[in-house]
Amino acid sequence: MAGEIKPEILIPIHSEHSDLYLAPLRGTDISVNLPVLGQTLEL
Repeated sequence: MAGEIKPEILIPIHSEHSDLYLAPLRGTDISVNLPVLGQTLEL
């Protein structure tokens, strides 16, 4: 779905396995930012 929407940045916040977004989107123009529990995410 992210490949069709084509966001500049993807932040998977409602996912138990957010790292699974990395491989399929590698080589695309979509930047995947994985949040870390307890850390601030700068946009």
